[in-house]
Amino acid sequence: MTERLPVPSRLAAAFDGRTTLTLQETAFALEMDQKTLRREVDLGRIKYVLRGTGEKRKLRRFLLSDLLDYLYDERRSECPSISVPTRRPTGASFGSKVTDIASLRARLSGVPRSSPKSS
Repeated sequence: MTERLPVPSRLAAAFDGRTTLTLQETAFALEMDQKTLRREVDLGRIKYVLRGTGEKRKLRRFLLSDLLDYLYDERRSECPSISVPTRRPTGASFGSKVTDIASLRARLSGVPRSSPKSS
């Protein structure tokens, strides 16, 4: 079992004496806009509990455990191999040379290359 990180103080304060939070309270506790919170919920990234029958609108309530899961699942760290910009190889630094088709054909077939006719 992995060790859980501590509960952020803003979330702990929001849940002080409470079991669930409303959408507005959750957005404030997570420091995000309500539209963003709804989008994250619709994408299935944040779980919620439905209260009531939901005939007119969904009454979503959020549990501390679900919000912590979301926060810790969204944690990222930069990969050192891609975080430093590097120059892309251009081909010129690899010693490439241009070969014309007639020279290539002559080399592969063993027939000497004919000189171009002048007018």
